[in-house]
Amino acid sequence: MIRIIKLSSNAKDYIAKYFEILNKMEEDMQNVELENSIARHFIFTMIAYQNGGLLMADNVLKFTTNPEIEELATSLVESASKGIDKISPMIDSCTEENDKRDLLLYQRGYNDIYNRMISQLETTQASNNVNADFLSQMIAHHQNGVAFMLNLLRFDICDSLREEVSNSIQEHNREIQLMQELQKQIKRML
Repeated sequence: MIRIIKLSSNAKDYIAKYFEILNKMEEDMQNVELENSIARHFIFTMIAYQNGGLLMADNVLKFTTNPEIEELATSLVESASKGIDKISPMIDSCTEENDKRDLLLYQRGYNDIYNRMISQLETTQASNNVNADFLSQMIAHHQNGVAFMLNLLRFDICDSLREEVSNSIQEHNREIQLMQELQKQIKRML
């Protein structure tokens, strides 16, 4: 039996903005063409991905009254902003060209992850609990971000990007763990 939930105006506003942000992130990531450098493609798509996460976290700050979610979202905004600032300059320094085989393998992995992420983020269940919705969305966002980064690390890229991505994987995994713990707490309260 399917249960239909009537959403509050607050939940409707949150979800409407969330989908606006998701559509923009999706468009920005799709507009990046893979030419001859895996690193450059990754950097441009990761900037769009990070910006989407930043805006999603900023969105929940307008709707939540939960201090733990406020703290988490503020931290995610700062983390995404720093991530963008760290990898943006690498556009000009990480210019290695990759062979056709590696480009095809990278693209196949990237497309699989991208399609899974968008599917997960588009089919998120809306409820009257903005905090629970946000955590579900951001966990999926982060888990797929880790997958994008692991896909990248299989290929020849500059050392500075490899180091930054390795650090970012650790940070994303810490954030995922924190979000999963908050998610359990919120579910217990429902």
